[in-house]
Amino acid sequence: MKLKINGEIKEVHQSITVNKLLEDLQVKPEGKIIVINQEILQKDNWEEYQLCENDEIEIITMVGGG
Repeated sequence: MKLKINGEIKEVHQSITVNKLLEDLQVKPEGKIIVINQEILQKDNWEEYQLCENDEIEIITMVGGG
């Protein structure tokens, strides 16, 4: 299935969760915000949320500063 991840089209296997996607992309979940189809997905739902064909996903890294 095709997903748009941070502006790039990527092919992934069917029935993939957000946690599995991050694992496959070798992205550590700490300090990340996941936006799916312009809506923030709460971290508590990452393990269960099933991605769908043509979902648009933004993986955002929080940066502290001051």
